[in-house]
Amino acid sequence: MSSTFYSVSNPFRDLEQLETIERFLKENDPFVHAAFSLDTSKYQLRDYLQYSHNPGPPIYAVLDRNIISRVVKVGSGGSLDVENNTDRLTMAVMAFLCAANIEVEPNIALYEVTATQENNNVRSELAAVRIANELHPTTYAEIAFGESKHASRFELRKARKKIKYMSLNSAKFERFLPHWEMHHLALTKIAVLARQNKNPEECLRELFRWSLEDAFFDGIAVSLGVVLLGSKGGRSLVMRAVRSSDPDKRIAVVANATWDLTYASYWVKRTKQFNGPCLFVTADKRLRALCRLAIGNHSHQELFRDYWPAPHAKELLRAYNDVEAIARDMPRRRDYYSTDAWKQKMHEMQRELTKQLRDIVSD
Repeated sequence: MSSTFYSVSNPFRDLEQLETIERFLKENDPFVHAAFSLDTSKYQLRDYLQYSHNPGPPIYAVLDRNIISRVVKVGSGGSLDVENNTDRLTMAVMAFLCAANIEVEPNIALYEVTATQENNNVRSELAAVRIANELHPTTYAEIAFGESKHASRFELRKARKKIKYMSLNSAKFERFLPHWEMHHLALTKIAVLARQNKNPEECLRELFRWSLEDAFFDGIAVSLGVVLLGSKGGRSLVMRAVRSSDPDKRIAVVANATWDLTYASYWVKRTKQFNGPCLFVTADKRLRALCRLAIGNHSHQELFRDYWPAPHAKELLRAYNDVEAIARDMPRRRDYYSTDAWKQKMHEMQRELTKQLRDIVSD
């Protein structure tokens, strides 16, 4: 596409500013996309603008909590530190999303707020996100590249006027997410396995067995187990925290990882509900890999190859496929997992695994 197109449609200060944003996003690669075929790159604004000029459903973006918290800060008038790469990346992301007329969908981040804070924070955070979504793309570009530290009062006033009559009802965020509990159980099991004196392959095979025989096969959680227990590429921050001598830190990191997993599964669900293009945005490389796996942009073969050494990757992939096939063919699986008996069993298992995670001393 020629620069003539941008001379009419480019919402940034100039073509150089736009190209800087696109290049920075491409280098950091925070987007996972679904139901949206791009001719060239998911970081070229022209493709999104062309899409928006044609009839069809709008594009949505689900942002993870680390990104949303920074969006809230800017929408509330706060300053960011562009020396922090996640701060800078968030600003570049918002510059691009606002320029492309992509709607930010903050619901899952607000579910997390209700689980960890007072509910009155939800309304103020939702308002801040709506305000942030109305700011001019250049505002974000200037913050991203150090020309400013925050949105101007003038820009914020304009945005507040636009959202003045929007519904900001937070009641729907009070309900806890049932799949968070299922993910939490599986991740607590992974953390317990990681603290035992077993080699990584033994731990992963035990996770497969437990998922099929004792609990349930939570596909996306087991996939995260493949990543976290993988012996290739070194320990992740999550696994290093799980091996901490502080039991409270171990418990907290599992809860945080559960939210990451819930973001991924929620996004996959929303891609189907929106009936149109939907992006997931995160600075977390492992979370992006899981989302691409869940949506079909990444294969389990690639996942095992990336996180397990060649001698074990093929065997473990074969074992994973066998377990997945058995779980998929269990006819009573879905019906049983909706019963009160299962919920009671799940809570009992969670209590026992949490106790183990707190008490186990890692060698």
